[in-house]
Amino acid sequence: MPAAGRLFLCARCRAQVVVCRRCDRGQVYCGGDCSQAARRARLREAGQRYQLSHRGRFAYAERMRRYRQRLNKVTHQRSPTPVADALLPLTSTTATASISTVAVPGSTPCHFCRRICSGLVRIGPVPVQRALAQAGLPRIGAVHRASQIDAYLPFIHETLKKFPSLTASRPYAMGYRGSHHHFRHLISLHRPRPIPEAYLRLRTLAGEQAQVDWASFGHLQIGRARRPLMAFVMVLSWSRQIYLRFFLDARVDSFPI
Repeated sequence: MPAAGRLFLCARCRAQVVVCRRCDRGQVYCGGDCSQAARRARLREAGQRYQLSHRGRFAYAERMRRYRQRLNKVTHQRSPTPVADALLPLTSTTATASISTVAVPGSTPCHFCRRICSGLVRIGPVPVQRALAQAGLPRIGAVHRASQIDAYLPFIHETLKKFPSLTASRPYAMGYRGSHHHFRHLISLHRPRPIPEAYLRLRTLAGEQAQVDWASFGHLQIGRARRPLMAFVMVLSWSRQIYLRFFLDARVDSFPI
């Protein structure tokens, strides 16, 4: 009799997938390109979060400096090299008979190895959660267990609110008896996150806009006179071309228009 399988919904394409006990590794994606696409999406999200951090901005600037030197950009790890199929072709009749490939009424093949599973399949966690949500039942989360840091949380929240960049070594000296590394991890969970700044990129047409400004370069001694050295700078918004010209003052009538 075929063994029972597990039925779940793909976390990306939402397709129903049946996996047998031999292939069941706790999969949440189907056997197509969903797992690779989800992995690439997680890499992009992790890269964006790291690049927005203080350390990531300096690392990105250093990486771009090396990129301009060698003209070769490497942001994430390279794509895995495709390998040949590890499954050997079936040549003996014994191996062929050991794999159930005959359709049985009321049975379903495994989505990965195509072995036949019985009609009684186990329901994965995703359909169960969706059924509970449709029935209006509350979702049961993780049970909160008491921790040594619970007694220090009011003081930690108040201190981090006043000093967001305070290191974890200061609160650790209050008498916390747990591990220092675990305490740093807990502090990072309660540390207030800075509000990200919003930037609006300026987009203009060719020849539509230019930005001008004056810049001071100190003074020059011309004979007995001490004259200021000013630079008139104009930058085209579309091409970023720069026009620079030096003058002895910042008046409009000092240079031809």
